[in-house]
Amino acid sequence: MPLLELRGLSKAFGGLTAVSAVDMDVNEGEIRGLIGPNGAGKSTLFSVVSGFYKPTGGKVAFNGEDITGLKPHVIASKGLVRTFQATILFHQLTVMENVTAAVHIKANVGLVGGLFNLPSTRKKVAHAEKRAKEIIEFMKLGELTEMFAASLPHGYQRALGVAVALAAEPKMVMLDEPVTGMNAEEQDTMMGLIRRIRTDLGISVLLVEHTMRAVMGLCERITVMDFGKKIAEGSPKEISENPAVIEAYLGAEA
Repeated sequence: MPLLELRGLSKAFGGLTAVSAVDMDVNEGEIRGLIGPNGAGKSTLFSVVSGFYKPTGGKVAFNGEDITGLKPHVIASKGLVRTFQATILFHQLTVMENVTAAVHIKANVGLVGGLFNLPSTRKKVAHAEKRAKEIIEFMKLGELTEMFAASLPHGYQRALGVAVALAAEPKMVMLDEPVTGMNAEEQDTMMGLIRRIRTDLGISVLLVEHTMRAVMGLCERITVMDFGKKIAEGSPKEISENPAVIEAYLGAEA
């Protein structure tokens, strides 16, 4: 059974249909790419799946459960977490503080326990700090723990955004343009981390990305959208040779 199932998923804004009757399955342990030209509906689909938009029609199932139209925090609590094109961080906090805050949310450290320094809260806080350090080291941010998020170069901000997502202990992460704007060296580093997220942590990955080098190098299967519709699906080789894809997306990149 697929980990993520989309059936006839649609989203319209007034008279504009941004996502039109999309079917897609993402299997457990898979790195799946979702590509298409600007305006194809990829980010809208991400927002519908993750609960930021309610669908106009269709169904979203995750881990065998219907999650259609649930609120984002509820979907995240079930193990489906997303990042954004514009990395959402607490820019006035350090790397360590950003990740620790995300772990605290997952650990549900209560206000009353925090105010009265209860033993149960102290235990949760210690666990949160330990877990945050582990995630930071995994994302190769260990030397930057005391840097403010606002001071980080673009590539490290992207990595910190992924670290915050990992703090939720997801079964699947949806990465929105994780390498866009990076140089080749930064891309290679992030691609290696994404592979480790799957192999070392056992987390499935669905990513939207315009950088074809990353998509073709990371993904076992790729889904292609254009004008809100799915126009192709297959291996990187199949996608690279598909005439409809070449016309709609790869051709536009040339």
